[in-house]
Amino acid sequence: MPEKRETIHSRLQMIASLLGVPVQDLISGTVPRRLWADNECMRLWRGLRTEAGRDAALDALRSILEAERR
Repeated sequence: MPEKRETIHSRLQMIASLLGVPVQDLISGTVPRRLWADNECMRLWRGLRTEAGRDAALDALRSILEAERR
């Protein structure tokens, strides 16, 4: 059983690292705003059906990022 726990903990650490959040955020029962927003962005992206739609979405995000850098 200890090996299974170590494997689970190792996977949680990897996922948390990829998301840039503490492991506790993944198991706390509440979804941090950042993770919720990331999930919503991915949900919307998967809903885009055309290459033109995806290109327009990327252009919009790039414009917003550029404006925030000023």
